[in-house]
Amino acid sequence: MASIVVPIGYSGSSCGYCGEAGQRSKKKESYSYGFWAVQLSCKDYKDLIDSGWRRSGAYVYNPDRSRTCCPQYTIKLDVQNFKTPRTQRQELHRFNRWIIKDEHPVFKGEHKGTAKSDDTGENMDIEIPSKPDIASAVDFKKLEEVTDSTQGDGKGQDPVTVSKHRGSKSKGKNNTFDLLDCVQEAQNNGDAKHKLEVTIERASYTEEKYELFKKYQTTIHHETIKEQRKSSFKGFLIDGPLKYTPISYSNGRLAHLPSHYGQYHHMYRVDGKLIAMGVIDILQGCVSSVYLMYDPAYQALSLGKISALFEISLAAEMTKAGAGKVDLYMGYYIHDCVKMKYKATYQPSYLLDAVTNEFYPYKESSDVLEKYRWASFAQSKSIKVAAEDNKDDHGSDEEEDENLPVPSPAGFLNPRDLPRSLLNNVKILDNSSMSLLTYFTLPRSFRPQIDDLVAALGNKASNFIILVT
Repeated sequence: MASIVVPIGYSGSSCGYCGEAGQRSKKKESYSYGFWAVQLSCKDYKDLIDSGWRRSGAYVYNPDRSRTCCPQYTIKLDVQNFKTPRTQRQELHRFNRWIIKDEHPVFKGEHKGTAKSDDTGENMDIEIPSKPDIASAVDFKKLEEVTDSTQGDGKGQDPVTVSKHRGSKSKGKNNTFDLLDCVQEAQNNGDAKHKLEVTIERASYTEEKYELFKKYQTTIHHETIKEQRKSSFKGFLIDGPLKYTPISYSNGRLAHLPSHYGQYHHMYRVDGKLIAMGVIDILQGCVSSVYLMYDPAYQALSLGKISALFEISLAAEMTKAGAGKVDLYMGYYIHDCVKMKYKATYQPSYLLDAVTNEFYPYKESSDVLEKYRWASFAQSKSIKVAAEDNKDDHGSDEEEDENLPVPSPAGFLNPRDLPRSLLNNVKILDNSSMSLLTYFTLPRSFRPQIDDLVAALGNKASNFIILVT
């Protein structure tokens, strides 16, 4: 299945991490390059997140880490070697006691007011540009004729439960298999005071989910009713570009495991009531945690931390069933952001070097970040850019230049000096007619956008079809 993208460009926005509590920064200090994905294969998106990219709905972006106010690093957890810390075991036991015995959790002050966006997911902190007019640029009826559509239609809910793990128990007290047993304890107890149901289903809209979203955004993030538009909810948490692709399990797929890669909702119900919903992408080799929202009435249950353990359990079960080694990707890590520190409590974890696209152990990486605001772990020193002195100019209210700055962001190629061998393999789509860039006559004003996108994607550019709108 071909991945089709529309270049958007380089932009600056206010930051949701370094402003005053509950507010965005007042200046445009967060810089990134992005494109709009019409459709993405799960494999291509996995390759992108292994190069520092991340999606917000169908908008896919890569921070300019050397210029942005809060450099963001992709962080992943090695699930197979994860040892559940004592505090996280206590959280899960406390949750299970509430389900089984109706023991109301009593937490100390540090447990109050925690949210998944502060604990184990991502805020909706990227300012998403307007969606390009894709419908008028391409004839979707002819689209499959010019792209390699090699998968199913991706339709339907395809709900699958993750509540009936039947793995063998291990004697250890602090290993992955013990975590799986503990995660299943409350769900499999027929005498429990409450009925816990944890399921995953393909991302879809329901009024039940939207009502939960409104409760969460109002109470936890203090949003107004106007900010909770249904279109925003759908754009960020429902609609997405990933196309469902069958998963091959060498040991046989258990009924409760997902049958396809794609975008999912992780549903947590107690006595039939939806109390939390996680948004996850299931990709080749990873479960990617996107967001979690929960009913504020259940805030004392530490659902952010509980859901992270369920996601770790899901990745471990997929690995055991033969889907390959599956890690948990926990979004971005910001070293100077207090509400991101929790991610470092899940070990062994690794941070991505955006220059080399290689992962480095957290301890080694964090030691470097103690010395430098932004750094390449491979080089173990700060990365400085000639345009650093122009930072204030980017933050002005004047019309922005959407082209890449000079020098290019870390990990990007130079759009003014792209290898001819790379450009020769770039594919262009115009009204469902596809050809190589070499044979395509582009409007002169559009060529810089193509070059910037190719520079951003690097050697992966030939995997994508660029849609001319």
